[in-house]
Amino acid sequence: MSIAEQPTLARKRTDAEVKLIAAAADLLGEVGPRAMSVRMVAELAGVNHGLVHHYFGSKEGLTRAAMLQLVEQQEFQLQDLLLLENQSQRF
Repeated sequence: MSIAEQPTLARKRTDAEVKLIAAAADLLGEVGPRAMSVRMVAELAGVNHGLVHHYFGSKEGLTRAAMLQLVEQQEFQLQDLLLLENQSQRF
C-alpha cells in the first residue's frame, strides 16, 4: 500500500506532500492536468520528483489529492459565505 492509499486522517501530511499538493493545484489551474508533469510539479514544489511516486503513487494520485484540496477549499469558502449571509439576515 502506498502512502497515498493510507487514510489521511490517520496521519499528518509531510512538508513535502503539502508542497507537492499546492504546486499541483497551481499547475492544474495554469496548464491543466494533461500538460502538467511530475517534474514540473516537483520543480515548483522544490522537491525531488521521486517523492511524487513515494507519497501519491502516480501523477494521477497527486492530481486527485490536489483536486480534493481545491474542493475542500471551495467548501470552506462557501461555508464562510453562507455564515456571513445568515448573519446579515439577522440584522
